[in-house]
Amino acid sequence: LAGIDNCLLDITAQSFDVPVYALLNGPSRDTVDLYWSHCATTRVRHAAEVGQTRPTALADFESIGKEVSDSGYRAAKTNLIMLGDPPTVISQGFRGPPGSSDRLLGRLVPASVLSVIEALKAGMAPDGALMLDINMHLRTEGVVRLAHELADVGLHWLEVDLGDPDSLRYVRERATMPIASGEGLFTPSSYKPYLDAGAMDVALVDVRWAGLRMAKRIADLALL
Repeated sequence: LAGIDNCLLDITAQSFDVPVYALLNGPSRDTVDLYWSHCATTRVRHAAEVGQTRPTALADFESIGKEVSDSGYRAAKTNLIMLGDPPTVISQGFRGPPGSSDRLLGRLVPASVLSVIEALKAGMAPDGALMLDINMHLRTEGVVRLAHELADVGLHWLEVDLGDPDSLRYVRERATMPIASGEGLFTPSSYKPYLDAGAMDVALVDVRWAGLRMAKRIADLALL
């Protein structure tokens, strides 16, 4: 539905020869801050497909951090990367290889994730912001433990998807960094329990999945 809605907006704007924002009483700003998403993640998973070398050592991740800032990005977001030969991206929220789908935080994971985060930040400019997206790959207790391990690294936010507002609020109350969430929610009514519970600092809205008009309604609700 979101894809159809976005296409209809695009077709309508083209038929009137106006930007899409003209259909939505916009624009509301002249510039938009961007961050480098899946930073390092894609190179661990698909280095050959993107014409890059797979990072294997912490120095490689530091070089990627430097590339972020050198490219003009002021922020980047990475995922759960486990060092090894080769390094892997932990994605337990999805069934199938690699790894299990029990969503439990292994004993060695926090130290490995912390090392990668520290290396990326070391390469970035001093004012660069780094976010960690753990998706739905850990259970509540694992998220809390990981947040504790990362308390001093200076994350701009920790992105977490949990299917229960009270569980996410439990995480937010114990984490020292801002908690971002909402990627798996698509309507104002699905966001409202999380907002009412005070479960997130940053309400993320994915326009591809929610649709532009629905995303605007969600953003308006989050600003109340």
